[in-house]
Amino acid sequence: MPKHWLISCHAGVEHDKSNNIRNILAGRNPKVIAPQGLEVLFYCPDNAQLSMTGGWKLWDMLMRGESGGEAAAYAAAYKKARPGSRLSNLKAYMDSSDFNHWDDGPHRSPGHPLVNTYGIWEVGNTAAPAIDLKHHPSGLTLAQIIGNAVFSGVSRIYWGCCKVHWKASGQLTKASANVYTPPGLA
Repeated sequence: MPKHWLISCHAGVEHDKSNNIRNILAGRNPKVIAPQGLEVLFYCPDNAQLSMTGGWKLWDMLMRGESGGEAAAYAAAYKKARPGSRLSNLKAYMDSSDFNHWDDGPHRSPGHPLVNTYGIWEVGNTAAPAIDLKHHPSGLTLAQIIGNAVFSGVSRIYWGCCKVHWKASGQLTKASANVYTPPGLA
């Protein structure tokens, strides 16, 4: 059975002071190409936040097999990036100030064991993240995640994160204040 990952954390692209997208990988194009054999699914438009409602439903579908499971999660994607697609080199990261807001468990749904959902997870396996973001305090770019995915034999990445843009000042761009819930995750 093919291996798939769910990315569950904050994510975005930083702009420089002139409001141009900052080149995350110095000296390189801030785009990354999806390689052969890998599909990346996104759940909100560029420059927007994925709603918590949508994020939790995606987690429950992919990690708990609820609400139609992986087939329903696949169908709910806002965008499916096939091999060869050019993608913004988003940066996935943890924010320790809201760490406890990412807990799944019986307080959300009876029968769910307590697990902090921050991380990069193999779909269906809540034992431990495939990549624990606590070991990457500055975050990981999409290019780094794709590199790890290819090395690990992953054929699909579910990007269960925002795609916000923020200014060098740390403030979100005006458009990034928009919160989006895909119809299939409402």
